[in-house]
Amino acid sequence: MVWGAIASVGLNIFFGFLWYSPFGLGKLWMKATFPGESLQQLQESKSPSALPLTICSNSVLVAILHYFVGPFLGVTSVPDALKVALALFVVGSFLDIPHTFYKRGSFVTYLVDHSYNAAVLTSTCLCLVYFG
Repeated sequence: MVWGAIASVGLNIFFGFLWYSPFGLGKLWMKATFPGESLQQLQESKSPSALPLTICSNSVLVAILHYFVGPFLGVTSVPDALKVALALFVVGSFLDIPHTFYKRGSFVTYLVDHSYNAAVLTSTCLCLVYFG
């Protein structure tokens, strides 16, 4: 499952690049998340630690799912991996609904972020099973 974990982290970073880029859903997400700020303002104020922290958190997520999908649940088929990814996505999405609305977050931001989460969970579970 090591190759699956490596492939998963790389694929998830690639998905994030596409998802949040200006030619993906990035413009829509930026307008909803940072209303009134231009792309240039956001680029000037971005955190230099964002990408390294993203890679680290994604690696930890993959390590946890590596154990959860493989040894804990014993998932060995692609259809079962898809079911696990769907279940994790549904649980995570419903857990975040109250937080989004209590902090007056944008529903557009919620949809973009959680659709990305669905892609990450699906690709991670599939890579771990397929390459594992």
